[in-house]
Amino acid sequence: VHVAESADKGISILIQHNIQLVITDMRMPGANGSLLLDHLIDFCKSDIDIFVCSGFSDESKMILERGNVIRIIAKPFSVAAEMDYFRNFLSMPKKDSEDC
Repeated sequence: VHVAESADKGISILIQHNIQLVITDMRMPGANGSLLLDHLIDFCKSDIDIFVCSGFSDESKMILERGNVIRIIAKPFSVAAEMDYFRNFLSMPKKDSEDC
């Protein structure tokens, strides 16, 4: 598990490590989640699983159209409910992946 406080740090982690799942927020300091999504779509493997947190419903359609976004986590959200969802998601079989 890697944690990044910004899109730039997240991109650096993606370049250095074989990341299979990303949970990101659209709003973050500096470059926003949109930049991170652009990087994921343009430069990373096509089978990376992406979850996006957003408090703005008008972003939802744009986010889902960006590819590989599996779920939009609408704010505010229940941590317990999202943990249950992730436990179920992570227990499903996955495809082999390639590096970014």
